[in-house]
Amino acid sequence: MSQVSFEKGLPFSDDELERLEGLVDWTLPPDYRSFAKVYGGAFVGGEVDGNSSLPVLSFGTFDQAWRTSADGSVLPDNFPISFARCELGNLWVFDRSGAVHYINFYSRPAVAVFVATNFSEFLGRILISGE
Repeated sequence: MSQVSFEKGLPFSDDELERLEGLVDWTLPPDYRSFAKVYGGAFVGGEVDGNSSLPVLSFGTFDQAWRTSADGSVLPDNFPISFARCELGNLWVFDRSGAVHYINFYSRPAVAVFVATNFSEFLGRILISGE
């Protein structure tokens, strides 16, 4: 896992992760499952590669809606699963291969940016000011 320190949230249980997988009808990436069991909905307050256009505010908690956008609208079934948000409500998501993308809903049209091939790579690239 990353050497960056996160403010831990309530860890996810195996049962919660299995229920979540049932809700979204796919298997979560193993590296994300491991992270969620330790950090849960952790607060981050950092940026990927120190890039201010790729901010990470926090990871989702189990009780958050996993298929809703920042404005509360429901996302389509084939939409990637969101696991984190930025301050503006833009989403960090997994696609079906486990790759990580950042979706900026404030761009017109909305833009999805490929960021990492997997969750572990994504974690390793998060930089927090002062660390």
